Amino acid sequence: MLGILRFFLASCVILFHLSGQAPGLGQFSVNFFYVLSGFLMTLVLQQQYQFDWLRFSLNRFLRLYPTYFFFLTIGALVIFFGPDATKFHPCWTKNFLSGDVLGNILIFPWAFLSDHAVSSPLAAFTDHYPAHVDGMRFRIVTSSWSVAVEIVCYFLLWLFVARNRLCAALSFIVAAAYHFYVVTHFGSLEMTYFPIFAALLPFSCGACGYFLLKEIEGSNLYSFISSQNPGFIFLVAVTLFLLNWWGFYLFLGNSWYFTFYYINTGLALLVTMIFINCSLSKKGARMAQLLGDLSYPIFLSQYFGGYLAWMVLGREQAPRGWFIFILGYIFSLGLSLIAVRCIDRPLTILRDQVRKNQLKQATRQSLAA
Repeated sequence: MLGILRFFLASCVILFHLSGQAPGLGQFSVNFFYVLSGFLMTLVLQQQYQFDWLRFSLNRFLRLYPTYFFFLTIGALVIFFGPDATKFHPCWTKNFLSGDVLGNILIFPWAFLSDHAVSSPLAAFTDHYPAHVDGMRFRIVTSSWSVAVEIVCYFLLWLFVARNRLCAALSFIVAAAYHFYVVTHFGSLEMTYFPIFAALLPFSCGACGYFLLKEIEGSNLYSFISSQNPGFIFLVAVTLFLLNWWGFYLFLGNSWYFTFYYINTGLALLVTMIFINCSLSKKGARMAQLLGDLSYPIFLSQYFGGYLAWMVLGREQAPRGWFIFILGYIFSLGLSLIAVRCIDRPLTILRDQVRKNQLKQATRQSLAA
């Protein structure tokens, strides 16, 4: 069920980026996904990898980088050989700064590579904060800035956040203090969204959710959560997500609009905790698997699909709009199917082997103890 949810969230991000008609929807979707990812990564670190960094990072590399390199190649062709690429997206300027090549290849957050001292991860605590540094440097796969933040958060989960419930709770408190500070002193949604410190809140929230679910495992509440109809819960979750975002949209510019952003974090945690044990039919499980597999490549390919749509519809029109979104979404879906079929699925065998080796090692350690 979580695969369907991830695909829905990725689709919302594409709607936000290509239509230009849904302010904040992309931020809400990515924030929601961060919570989900924090929960799942804590789960696999605890139950599958036992914090074996080598195997965990190898699996993450095989999941993220081969597909990324595929779209990095497509993007390079678009930017350097396609007409008016710069007009379609400001990150495709071809104005290289030091570190841009390394940042594009390794998916580094720009805050780690910036030429300006104020763009360090601690810059939020200065008088001037250039929120654009994480998202507006030269980046071929432009949406990968959030993947870069996620990779850093994977490391933080392994290092500290996901170790136990105390670590998760302390991480959440520190992240919440950061959010409180920037909201009260700067009132900037970008500062609660782009930086790694900001992403630590939903990631640590997801980690806390994992430990909370473990605490209630076997209880009547746990049985109630697990017994809910997944289709009905999904419709309710999507409805609440969209209604909460609509509230944010209506209050945009008012000091209350931050409230909806944090309600979204809580909703993401609740939905993830419910969905994690939902069972589907074989047909439903296959669909969820496919949509889950598509969620990452369609997220990466969205601007390339949008660019192709813009080319087809005519470059004289605005590069954002409903027709750009509809046609661009179709093109992105086609590119994603190719990536899943030719890259992700063949690598699944290798990823499964990494997981199986880890399980064998854990079994041997358990028997030895």
